[in-house]
Amino acid sequence: MSQIGRIWHRMYPRYIKNKEGEMKRKGKEFVELLTIFPDKKDEKTQEFLTFLATSEFTKLWGE
Repeated sequence: MSQIGRIWHRMYPRYIKNKEGEMKRKGKEFVELLTIFPDKKDEKTQEFLTFLATSEFTKLWGE
């Protein structure tokens, strides 16, 4: 309880527009959002950021 969270994780249902322009949920797919407040001194944080750079995650914002 005394540690500050450095990662916020959210999952939202994925929606797409159909031919009529209506938004419909796409099955059981989700969009996963990670907000990271990195600690540049922490080795584990740096390992995780390196992992994300080599994964299928798409960076939306930041350095």
